[in-house]
Amino acid sequence: VMDFKKAVVKFSDKSVERNPSNIGNASDFLKAFEVGSKTDVYDAVLKSINLKEPMKPAYIFLLSDGQPTEGVTNPQQIINEIARSNKGRVPVFAFAGGSFVNEYLMDFLAFTNRGWAEIHPYQVNKRIVEMYKRLKDPVLLDLRYYVSGLNEKEIYPKLLPDFFRGSKFVLYGSYADEKSFFLELLGDAQSEVKKYRINDDISSAPKGDREIVRNWAFRKAYHLISLIEYNKDNKALIDQIKALAQKFDLEIPNLD
Repeated sequence: VMDFKKAVVKFSDKSVERNPSNIGNASDFLKAFEVGSKTDVYDAVLKSINLKEPMKPAYIFLLSDGQPTEGVTNPQQIINEIARSNKGRVPVFAFAGGSFVNEYLMDFLAFTNRGWAEIHPYQVNKRIVEMYKRLKDPVLLDLRYYVSGLNEKEIYPKLLPDFFRGSKFVLYGSYADEKSFFLELLGDAQSEVKKYRINDDISSAPKGDREIVRNWAFRKAYHLISLIEYNKDNKALIDQIKALAQKFDLEIPNLD
């Protein structure tokens, strides 16, 4: 547990056991802080990633409005540098409540670090608990996939979160003249690697609808947005994203 304003204050320098004593101490720790206008999101996430003795699995659960006012404050710079430092090692999940949220920062800070973000203007306490329940039982870690028989470059998302009990994930791809494909899904479960294989004939699949192609296009657009770099010329990439959004009638962040 970390409180972050102008500086980051840790409840503990290392992971601790979940027991009534530690829970009570953590509660007292949080009650000592008051809401303030100073927020250093970058420093807080960076220090969470680089803990000396992280548990396995370890997740970062960021509670913020996504409005950094201290340290590194440019959202794109924060997204790029955290992803570059983390390299997908520690998934980041972001939660924001209220009406004045930087959704772009929260969405892509999580997306580029194998997590997801949730934004809820109302019933914040209830929604935090619901999100935690979805994350508390990881089944497969470091989920990844390999594909043959299809254009792997056009399969999205590229990075998958860990797989949690009761959850699901969907992969979207495109094909032209391919007849069959092979997909292998791998995930770490304790000390072994679990493998699931699918070998199927595309021609026998039921015909889809436009919603499938819009979902594919949306995930491709999100992938392309995640490639935007701070302080670089991203015009060609942004033009590609906007063309995709216009063609498939997608709602995407304002990239101007």
